[in-house]
Amino acid sequence: MNLRQNLIDIYMKLSVNEKLIRLLHYRPPKLDPNDSKSPYSLGDDPLSPSKHDLVTSKEILNILNQVLIRTDKTFDLTTTPINRICMYAGTRKPQHNYFSNDQDFVFDVYVHSALDEVDLRLTWICDTLNELMFNKEVTGASKIKFVIGHNIATTPKNWVGYKMVYRFIGLED
Repeated sequence: MNLRQNLIDIYMKLSVNEKLIRLLHYRPPKLDPNDSKSPYSLGDDPLSPSKHDLVTSKEILNILNQVLIRTDKTFDLTTTPINRICMYAGTRKPQHNYFSNDQDFVFDVYVHSALDEVDLRLTWICDTLNELMFNKEVTGASKIKFVIGHNIATTPKNWVGYKMVYRFIGLED
């Protein structure tokens, strides 16, 4: 069983994807930048070529520590409107032999509701995550399959969330 290595493989795949990191990190501009209560505005594209690449930036480790977490951590989502993916191991079920099993990995996507209202950022991030994971050989002994997705009912105040579960065949050492 290589749960740790599987999680590292998946993290590495996601952490170098510029599109995903931009969607998680960049926020739409405020209508009035001097007013902390000003709503966000439409029109600023987080994927614009005019924005700085994040994956190659000096700040990437600090950014990843906020937006791509390898555990179910939400207690720090309190006031700063950020987006985050929490990823962790889910259910593990043996197959019909000793050497392989079905391993689930869970991705909880959280987006501040003020950001989601502007450009449907939650679904944009979920679509991008699915592009990177579904039917791809990221880790384990098979292509990754999508199992289920659903709203997260108990999110931190002012955040919306969506849970996505993927499955692959894990091999015993």
